[in-house]
Amino acid sequence: MMKHEEWVAKYKDLMDNRQLAVCANAKKLPNGEFGLCYLLLKEDFINVYDTDMNGTLFDLLYSINIKQISNLKSSSFIFNPYLKFDYDNFTYKFADFGNGKLFLSELIKSL
Repeated sequence: MMKHEEWVAKYKDLMDNRQLAVCANAKKLPNGEFGLCYLLLKEDFINVYDTDMNGTLFDLLYSINIKQISNLKSSSFIFNPYLKFDYDNFTYKFADFGNGKLFLSELIKSL
């Protein structure tokens, strides 16, 4: 597993200058995917990438326009962090992400 700084350096082009990303457990995605993924903020988009236990990013699964999100619900509470929102006639659900307080704060500011 690479260190956080190494991870950010490797994937910096996939994020904007805020360099905000969280690893999460996808609970509900439009094509039935679930499991580990990374959520990266880039300008007005949340980009959802497939990942593995080592933090390697694979395919871009979804690019979600933050300005078109509705019904956003979230919590950064340590025992049950989650993110849930509606986008393009579907409810996305993510859970179990660590250190997501800043990510959620920036997401909410972008709405």
